[in-house]
Amino acid sequence: MGVAGVVAGQQVQSFIYTSGTGTVVTPDGYTSVTVEAIGGGGNGFASATGGASASGGGGAYARSVPLQVSTGRIIYYNVGTAATRSWVNTGTNAIPASTSTGVSAAPGTSGASGVAGVGGTVAASTGTTKFAGGNGIAGNTDGGGGGAGDTGAGGAGSTAAGTAGTGLNLVGGAGGSSTTAGNTFGGGGGAARNGTSGLAGGGGAVRITFNL
Repeated sequence: MGVAGVVAGQQVQSFIYTSGTGTVVTPDGYTSVTVEAIGGGGNGFASATGGASASGGGGAYARSVPLQVSTGRIIYYNVGTAATRSWVNTGTNAIPASTSTGVSAAPGTSGASGVAGVGGTVAASTGTTKFAGGNGIAGNTDGGGGGAGDTGAGGAGSTAAGTAGTGLNLVGGAGGSSTTAGNTFGGGGGAARNGTSGLAGGGGAVRITFNL
């Protein structure tokens, strides 16, 4: 799913949070586009062995400067599922190689036996502005890391519940608690209690804003 519409200053904006690839066409008369992405959160890991469960890390956030486009230009994107990268490219249908064509937001990694997931990193992301996702934590009742938002990094997981990511317009998802999956927009998966089924990380999101 997603939301598109005209916002202040005659911008045209598409906010997309359904996982998978797609395209958006530059409207008539628009000359630049700003693109943003949040990577998917890592999955939680469950174990029947005491202390071996671990939560997932939150997804990173990336934003571009306004990039030049023209009417009809196709903008390609991918919204990542749990533990999968999200990206937007103004040139080709591929992960952008540089900030001149788009953004790429690293996902959080999934928890493993006794090993917490790591939040998506700035180093593994592409963008002019980047924030890291929060790290998960090892333990049978621990929450996942939060997804990063447009104003700051995601919070680390905690022993009680996942912590929310930060942002004003594009907010990262909170990590899941020990009994819930990660929230959308890059929340990490909560570490399951003793058992056999880990809890999923939250999916990512992208936002594409055309400017006159």
